[in-house]
Amino acid sequence: MNNIQTGAPFFALLQLDGTAHEFMVEAMRRGMAPNLAKMAKDPNYIFQPYLCGVPTETEPVLAKVAYGLSIAGNDWRDPKTFANVDGVLFEDVIKKEAAANGESGLFQGGMTCICELSMGASESNTRVVRHTLYSEFARIGKIRTVLRELGRDLPALIKHPIELAGIIARFTANALYTRRYLKAHGLWNTWYDKHYPLMIAASDYIFPKLITANLAQALRKGLPRFFADFTGPDERRHYFGDSVDSLRSIELADHEIGRIVHLLEKSGRPYQLVIYADHGQSPTTLFTKAFGLPVTQAVLTMAAVCARRDVPATEIATAHDYPLLNIYFQDRKSVSLSSIEAKYPGLLAQIIAHPAFGFVAGREGGGLRVIGKNGQLVITGDCVVVTGEHPLKQYTDRFQDEKTLSRQLALYANVEGSGDLILNSAHDTSGNLYDFCTDYSLVSGHGGFGIKPPFILCRKDSGISVDGVIDATELHPQFKRLAEVH
Repeated sequence: MNNIQTGAPFFALLQLDGTAHEFMVEAMRRGMAPNLAKMAKDPNYIFQPYLCGVPTETEPVLAKVAYGLSIAGNDWRDPKTFANVDGVLFEDVIKKEAAANGESGLFQGGMTCICELSMGASESNTRVVRHTLYSEFARIGKIRTVLRELGRDLPALIKHPIELAGIIARFTANALYTRRYLKAHGLWNTWYDKHYPLMIAASDYIFPKLITANLAQALRKGLPRFFADFTGPDERRHYFGDSVDSLRSIELADHEIGRIVHLLEKSGRPYQLVIYADHGQSPTTLFTKAFGLPVTQAVLTMAAVCARRDVPATEIATAHDYPLLNIYFQDRKSVSLSSIEAKYPGLLAQIIAHPAFGFVAGREGGGLRVIGKNGQLVITGDCVVVTGEHPLKQYTDRFQDEKTLSRQLALYANVEGSGDLILNSAHDTSGNLYDFCTDYSLVSGHGGFGIKPPFILCRKDSGISVDGVIDATELHPQFKRLAEVH
């Protein structure tokens, strides 16, 4: 750690992607996260669950954390054109909206490593950031972009041949193991399934090393702040579920976090380190596997039956965030619940009668009406009226009650790009949420309601408090204050 600029304060925010609080507790209990457990047991630290809001997905949470703004999902539809909107590319729009509010992104002037969004860092200070890569693809082409990224990243990995050989060996062995596992468990079905062993292995054995190396570089350059996403726990758990294999990803991240703490201590710079998860995960069952067709086709079929005519995909479109489903109607004059019901008589009843759907919500008379299987909920401003059983009761747990979930749904319904109809999956007979994904054969997911809450771990003197927090936008001003101090 020679040549590190000492004295300047430093803020490091590390994200353990997709790690629920209770899953982290299990990793600690098994001795698989000793560095994090040591901090969690320290009376000077806070370790607790928090509520990230909806969607429970990476890109929406990153946008909330970095800019204090909400987006409709990792992907959604433009309600006017039905065009798909990519949350990564949408960061350009987010930056403009944030700038109008006097915001520049939490990590402006700092470095972002292994992330979907730049978080405000300049392109020269991003490492393996999808937003930067996509922008560079358009500007200089894919080949030149990849070569430039390799030129940035390989020196951070190649310290000497023995270490590089070890990384390659572990990466290869894990990719082959994951490939065998997916085949043996019937998860080898789509193009993405067949390429994902490489992503999982990279997330566990390459990206964590890059994070540590780039944090050391940020310290040496005297940068004031650093963000990185340990993606392994999320990527592996999607396919391995609540298993020891998934805990192994946490163990690998914990090892690097131990090295990071050592670097911070040796740097001579005062620092604040905050470790958190963007969202948790819960067990899921694929909708396509359970019902034999994609959810979009199911919705179009129901609409056709109700309208007594063919309903093409140009008339109704969907966008899913795993258990969360947005439905959009081409006729923008008919998007209230009563208008939808008039055009497709009985559609709402058909949707809520389907075993895969837990509720359907839409706008009506300036409010939000939520229809469940045995009751309804109407939210108008601060007024909440429940008739029969609360439609969101099935998603409650010891951390979030019906009132909290109602507030989260109302917040999401106000986000630009959320559907004309908003649905969340129900639980199947084994207690799994239905997953509307068609690209991957996942066994664990996130995105909507019913997802186990994530965690946050930080020093008490950071001043951070997540008591009463129901949405990750509430983290932004707290992290911003800390980033500005450090």
